Amino acid sequence: ITVDPAGEFSALVFKIATDSHVGKLAYLRIYSGSIESGKVVYNVTREGRKERIGRLLQMHANQRQDIPMATAGDIVAVVGLKNIGTGDTLSSSIGRPTLERITFPETVISVAIEPKTQGDLAKLTEVLDALMNEDPTFKAKIDSDTGETLISGMGELHLEVIVDRIIREFNVKASVGKPQVAYKEGITASGKGESLYEKQIGGKNHFAQVSLSVEPLARGQGFKFVNRLSSGSLPAAFLGAIEKGCQDSMNDGILAGFPVVDVQVRLDGATFREGESNEIAFKIATYEAMKAAMRNASPVLLEPFMKVEIETPENYVGDIIGNMNSRRGKVINMEMREDVRVIDCHAPLSDMFGYSTQLRSLSQGRATFTMELLHYDEVPKSVTERILGVSGYSQPPQQMIAGDN
Repeated sequence: ITVDPAGEFSALVFKIATDSHVGKLAYLRIYSGSIESGKVVYNVTREGRKERIGRLLQMHANQRQDIPMATAGDIVAVVGLKNIGTGDTLSSSIGRPTLERITFPETVISVAIEPKTQGDLAKLTEVLDALMNEDPTFKAKIDSDTGETLISGMGELHLEVIVDRIIREFNVKASVGKPQVAYKEGITASGKGESLYEKQIGGKNHFAQVSLSVEPLARGQGFKFVNRLSSGSLPAAFLGAIEKGCQDSMNDGILAGFPVVDVQVRLDGATFREGESNEIAFKIATYEAMKAAMRNASPVLLEPFMKVEIETPENYVGDIIGNMNSRRGKVINMEMREDVRVIDCHAPLSDMFGYSTQLRSLSQGRATFTMELLHYDEVPKSVTERILGVSGYSQPPQQMIAGDN
């Protein structure tokens, strides 16, 4: 894209905010062309969806000034865009290049939030939708097992700020539970599974047979599906249903119902019958086959590990390292920056709750730290047994409270 005020319009949405006076504000950085109030633009990130520019605002802190137009190089706020999100590309025509999207890390911590009255329930739903539009690293969902509303974010402080905004800024009366770690599950070996689904429903036979195998992928690789059947041996619709069934089965693992990650699935065999097989039958058969395969593949619990950087005066280094070791943390590097010691550590998130208060206590308020997600890694066996409650398979609640670790 050439930066040219006379060229075709192209802009990146880098922030969404909710304003009590004008509603949703979309902040744009214009890379090419110009835009005026009332003009139609296209969201090329969302299949060329048409949007109309309502008002153009020049923002000065919390002051707004209406402007008639903006050109390449300007940063402006737009009122009137409906289906828009952070990282979207707006253009004057369909088919224009998409600007590089902003990537956001996964959420690693969640808390349950419950409105105190029925009136607060309706308001809370609207507020959570608005906050998710504003902040792509914030998620909210209803737990299918407990019926609780769970809000998820990047850390304790992140969720504290969100909860404070919900209660104070949006005037929603709500109670909040303890922080919970977003565990996941993985496999450490290969495993095979097969399932035969044969049932009569409403006088009609339903049939599907699936055999498959699973094997672990490197951390962060996600999900891969490999079809080892000969070409044309299975209708494409059934093949798609099998892949969907694999993904569905990974939404809840067999250890504690957490999502399963980093698995490759190989489809080794599938049998269908004309007039009796359908997509639903293959999804169900695949779901059961996947559960059996993952149970045979040495499943493990995975927890988020955080990259922690601590800045402290030299006097407190010993106490801080000792405390970090007690939290299953590992010191990776230490260096001096002017007169401050910088300590780089890796530590499991489940043991980092309350660390801000502890660090202030250890350093008389003089040390600071930052923390970000590093990766997911296997939970030690002794800790897994404490989390699950027993050694071996069990079905505890979907969410584990971090303080129980």
